[in-house]
Amino acid sequence: MFSFTQIGRKRKYNAPARTGTPRKKQFGLLFALLIFGWMSFSAFGIAFTIIRTLGSKITAYDSSMQSIHSKANALLEFNNKLQTSYEDTGFGGSVYQTRPFFTAAAFVMALIFLVVLLWSLGGTFTGMSQGEFEFEWLLSMPAPIPAICAARIFQQAILNVFGWIVFPAFSVLLLMFWGYGWLAVPAAIVITLMVNLLIAGITAIIELAGYKRFSTSKLKTIWAISTLAGTVIFFLVLSLNSSVGRTDYFLYGWIRDFGIITEYLPTGLALGIFHSDSAAGVLIKLLILSGQIILVLSGISYIIGAVSNRGLEAVKMETMRGKVSGKPYAIQSFGIVGKDLKLLKRDMSRIIGLLLAPFIIIIQLLFSPEILKSALNNPLHWGAISFGIGMYSLISSAINLIFDEKDALWMFYTFPHTIEKMILKKLWFWNIMAMFYASVAFGIGIYWRGGFSAQDAQAAVWILLGLPVFGIIGASIGVIGADPLATEVKERMRKEMVYLYMMLGALFGAGLYLPGLWSKGVVLFMFCVLATALWQKVTEQAGYLLDPSAMPLRKTDLADGLISVVVFFFLQALAIIVCTFNGLEKWSAIGLSYATAGAMTVMFAFLTLWRSKAVTAGGVLRSVLRFNGFFASMLFALVAGVIASGAGIAYSALISRIPYLKQQTVLMPEDFNFWMTAVVIMAAPFFEEILFRGMVFRGLRRTRTFYFSAVLSALIFAAVHPPISAIPVFCLGLATAWIYEKTGNLVFSMLVHAVYNGAIILYAIV
Repeated sequence: MFSFTQIGRKRKYNAPARTGTPRKKQFGLLFALLIFGWMSFSAFGIAFTIIRTLGSKITAYDSSMQSIHSKANALLEFNNKLQTSYEDTGFGGSVYQTRPFFTAAAFVMALIFLVVLLWSLGGTFTGMSQGEFEFEWLLSMPAPIPAICAARIFQQAILNVFGWIVFPAFSVLLLMFWGYGWLAVPAAIVITLMVNLLIAGITAIIELAGYKRFSTSKLKTIWAISTLAGTVIFFLVLSLNSSVGRTDYFLYGWIRDFGIITEYLPTGLALGIFHSDSAAGVLIKLLILSGQIILVLSGISYIIGAVSNRGLEAVKMETMRGKVSGKPYAIQSFGIVGKDLKLLKRDMSRIIGLLLAPFIIIIQLLFSPEILKSALNNPLHWGAISFGIGMYSLISSAINLIFDEKDALWMFYTFPHTIEKMILKKLWFWNIMAMFYASVAFGIGIYWRGGFSAQDAQAAVWILLGLPVFGIIGASIGVIGADPLATEVKERMRKEMVYLYMMLGALFGAGLYLPGLWSKGVVLFMFCVLATALWQKVTEQAGYLLDPSAMPLRKTDLADGLISVVVFFFLQALAIIVCTFNGLEKWSAIGLSYATAGAMTVMFAFLTLWRSKAVTAGGVLRSVLRFNGFFASMLFALVAGVIASGAGIAYSALISRIPYLKQQTVLMPEDFNFWMTAVVIMAAPFFEEILFRGMVFRGLRRTRTFYFSAVLSALIFAAVHPPISAIPVFCLGLATAWIYEKTGNLVFSMLVHAVYNGAIILYAIV
């Protein structure tokens, strides 16, 4: 969608490329604000549910927080009291002023503090995930070292987006429940800023001390473990959101046993200042909190002093210890896969990263036992989850096939193989790993249900065929979205490509729920075609990864055709809704929607390809007005149209004699008006030939043989039509592709298409 907002005046030939414009920056800022607002809204919703859950479960105890089981009657009575209190007072109410509730709130805030701290260790502001030391170049600046460290800490505190999402959500709601009203907003901002500064200070101490003490591989391991631990704690907090109605949740026992400790952590003390009912209590909490802040500042001062006295040597990373063995690895015989295995063996962070992806889904299910039990009892649910586990594991492997090579990518160009073949060799190992994860999860579901059903068979096919396809999609997206020449390692992979991969995985997983085998088969086939289209881009771009300026001019490819087809059907559905809402008759609405969607799609496709220099207006006109052997081409088109029409009429006559197929046919309706006839005979051939032959077939033909391109484009053409008409439509697709190949002009393929549609309508009327 954003690409259409950037259509403007065409750049002059050989003019320097623009790396950014104010308009792009404005859209990027707007998009970031929208995402931040949506995530903040979600955080407030989750926080509200958790606070209400804590209020109805934890405060049912007495001050000593005894066992829930002995308080069943008191809990029921308290729930009724809570509901009455909330309806009477809204925010506030005495039930939220109790000590057990404050203890539970402090416990949850302490968990959130740990999540933000652990994720900050390997996030944007530290380079432990890549083995980089960002403080090194900062300390080389001509500025006082204390000022550099202070600026670094304030930068991380202000730009800690996740902290500014979760801490205000919980703080504002808690203070409102305690009766502060709208004063809760500025108070929550102060709390969030203070906590973010503490997290930034602790992160700086760990980062500086870590680079003094540990090697690069150990730092990457620390990052991976921190990310894994933070993820587990994050889902632990989210589990309170789904524990409504449960009185035996183990986290309530933890709050009872360890909650008192969290009251004296920074988040608990910050909240306690607003919860204390006496000046002495506020003063004590302020003193303890000040002591913790002074402790963090002391650690920072010690590091600053060491750097000031000894320079960069104070934080210089130690060399890797250990002896290098001269014995060859047995895995060397596996070639390029053996290289990946060797790297995986000596890099604990990569192993943890490989295990992290499926572990995230498993942890989330374990913390939501109701969802887990429901999914296990449904073969389709569990099949989709099993596929998701395998697909998600490919994020840290298939997408990073090129990214992991980093500065060693140049060696790929010296091997006696093409880069595409080496990528495929690297890919099969990670596909096996993804299949292993999915198979284990799927087997657990079958064992749980105690048998193998027909729906299990559908899910098994979905997994066995879908994961290899998504391995290719992931590898292709990784190559297309990679920029090996980027100065910063974190910029060598475009993050939006990962989101694109996840979105495609969600769409494919949803396809398992479509009714009928034909719908499922069409989804599987279209994703196979998508993998083919993306791999076509890989074969074109792989040889130019280290020299993108030498890449040949952009040309129309299969991906352009597929995107245009999807846009066409989306716009058609949207237009039908608008026309129907405005009271148009059925066939008039369909005809107008079809013509409008076709015109808009062709226009958008042309503008996009023209802007990328894949096509030119003069080239399009020359291809349309070029008639090599006009009369011979016209004769071929008429013969092909008659043959395709004869095949379609014969097929219609055949299925009319088969009762089961005859029930699925659609007879010519009485209200099929003149305008719909014109759309079928004139508009449909024009738009569909541009999309399916001018873009899909032509995009395939650039790198494939005629027979492969004709068959695949005809299959795509047939897949988007009703299943009852798939066979004659496939034959029509072959005929039009053959005419386009022979004449090089879409006009004649449009003529074949028009003859076919007219003959089928005439046969239906007669």
